Amino acid sequence: MSSGKIPLRKIIIGTSAWGSKISYSESFKILEELLESGFVQFDTAPNYGSGYSHNIINSISKNKKLIINTKFGQKMNLSLKEIFKRIYRFNNLNAFFKSNSNLINYSFQNKKSFWLVSNIDKNFIEIKKDLSNCAIDTFFLHSPLKETISDQFIMEFIKFCNLNNLVPGISNIQDDIFLYLISNYKNIVFQMPLTQYFKYEKIIERNQNMIHINSIFKTKYLQNKISVKNYEIAIFEYFKNKRNIKLIFGINSNHSMKSLLNNFNLLN
Repeated sequence: MSSGKIPLRKIIIGTSAWGSKISYSESFKILEELLESGFVQFDTAPNYGSGYSHNIINSISKNKKLIINTKFGQKMNLSLKEIFKRIYRFNNLNAFFKSNSNLINYSFQNKKSFWLVSNIDKNFIEIKKDLSNCAIDTFFLHSPLKETISDQFIMEFIKFCNLNNLVPGISNIQDDIFLYLISNYKNIVFQMPLTQYFKYEKIIERNQNMIHINSIFKTKYLQNKISVKNYEIAIFEYFKNKRNIKLIFGINSNHSMKSLLNNFNLLN
């Protein structure tokens, strides 16, 4: 049994399925129950939930200010499948057009011009509109092109974040880029899979950058530090005293939401 409580601030709710795998109505129900249980931190992106996750979160946040981490640069592939997913989950015209606009925009990002801070700034203006009822906390660059990463670029990005009262973050990056950045920039938040965290756990503990861990269940059988028996509880126990670590629990069904709440309450 736990020797101490799991602080709510350590847990972030992942919303990549909200609006795609989970319908609008089911997403609203899940979000309301999470809020009633005290969870207020959410991880999203313009194309999460077939482009509808932002709209769902912002709709609920009219009355309850949610703390949101979002992203720029999630790679998409413009296809009939992606378009049909957006049609299938159609809820309102504005959200539908916005989801398709983001799909097109994020499907053509192999050019260096896409990663100019001026373009990031332009896109963030639209993201702020999409999340106008929310408090945006950390702003991640998702899978930035390796050739765009330079000290000048990072400094420009940090300056942009400071001007917009954002915490600068980078997610889904290659090992060599991560090792360089964590050694040189203490104020950058990294979002990474559990397996990548374990690979560099000692370096992370030494540098103490804030880390948001995702893919906790996807990599369940790819790691050997945490017992897969009572896995969710074991995850809580392992990380509860690591102050620089936050855990992203992706909620893709009512069942996964209930499991999170039950195990969290069991240890608190």
